Amino acid sequence: MGVQQINGLAADGITGNQVSAVDLGGGLKALVVSVGGSVTVTGKAILTACGSASSNTAIVAAVPAKRIKCVFVSLRTSYSAGAIVPVLTDGNGGTTIYQDLEQAISGSVSGSVASVSPPGWICATTAGNPLYLNPNGQTVYYTISYFADDAS
Repeated sequence: MGVQQINGLAADGITGNQVSAVDLGGGLKALVVSVGGSVTVTGKAILTACGSASSNTAIVAAVPAKRIKCVFVSLRTSYSAGAIVPVLTDGNGGTTIYQDLEQAISGSVSGSVASVSPPGWICATTAGNPLYLNPNGQTVYYTISYFADDAS
């Protein structure tokens, strides 16, 4: 896997970020933006959670009296035997707030990315609820960037 480093203007318009073009193999490439710590939006830190889940899992802990507002969602899988629909839910077994259809080609990784510029958000929990990922029985790799905001 080769990594090419590029310094300059990031896709989000914030200068000084380090941008890496990553060759994933098989003709797949990814763009990774490192903001070198946390970014703030009107006094709120944007945090990132990443990992994998193969069962219904809390991926962002609840913040008392705050909503978890997602500004970046990346879901990936290598499952190729059929389509899966990983979902983000408002708490354990709560309302579906984001879903995606995934199916990888054999021997590859498939995924999707959604992002918005803060203070906008893609999906959000109810105040005080954790963010759960239900991968519907398969392993799903996730990267979620979010900020905790007032109940509005």
